[in-house]
Amino acid sequence: MILKIFIPDLPPGLNESYGIYSVTNKAHMYKTAKATGWSEKASLIIGARAGEEGWEDIEEAYEIYMGICGSKADVDAPVKLIMDTVSKKLGFNDNKFYKQTSEKIKVGEVGLYIEIKPYTLKNAKTKLGKSRRN
Repeated sequence: MILKIFIPDLPPGLNESYGIYSVTNKAHMYKTAKATGWSEKASLIIGARAGEEGWEDIEEAYEIYMGICGSKADVDAPVKLIMDTVSKKLGFNDNKFYKQTSEKIKVGEVGLYIEIKPYTLKNAKTKLGKSRRN
């Protein structure tokens, strides 16, 4: 199953999404209020779309495409927040994303276009051409 989602609100960039604090010389990251707000709004849209399509987490691995329209931020800035939000709402650990692609697009409404589909592990190759499963 391929799940396509459009979120008409751009996610905040990396620096606006996460902060760092220190406790006894150990750094810890936290999600900012701005990122939390975006995740909550996006989760409603993701959940509604998944329900319409009858989404079920039955795959071993997924790939995700993120088309970002109307952003001046770096293309990779919101990737972690998007992947965390999507996987949490769809009920799986984000380590099931084996491939991610993100790009800025100039066609369409301002917002975020997401496509999630199964990733075929048996066909996965490393840069050296060997199967990851060997």
